[in-house]
Formats: sequence, C-alpha cells, structure tokens
Amino acid sequence: MSEGSPEFLDTIAGESAFFRALCDIRPVGLHREFNMMAVAQHIRSATGIYVPIEELWTKFRSCYEEDILEGF
Repeated sequence: MSEGSPEFLDTIAGESAFFRALCDIRPVGLHREFNMMAVAQHIRSATGIYVPIEELWTKFRSCYEEDILEGF
C-alpha cells in the first residue's frame, strides 16, 4: 500500500473515498480522534492509499464547521 500525496484528497477518487467514509464514520464527539483513524482505515481499504490523519482533519475542517457539529 502506498502513501497518498497531499493532493489525493482533492482528486475525485480521494474525495469520493473520504465522503463515503464519513457516511459511515462521523468524527465528532468524545471519540472523534479514534473515529478519524477509522476514516483513514476505511480510505486505505477502499483505495489502497494511506492518508495521514492530519490531512484528513484538514480536509474535514475545510468542508465542515467542526464547532457546529460538536453542538449536535
């Protein structure tokens, strides 16, 4: 398995895998850090590409207002 480039999450395949993972695993609440690790595993299983956790958080924060989601 290879490591993804920083641009992987900006590709169609990368975004698709990222949002599919978020449909199943929501990285909010008490266990958000563990859930984001599960998102990384989901993407790696689907694409064979490892995306570092920090890149996943950057992408997540660029798409969602984390503070608002924590309020639900």
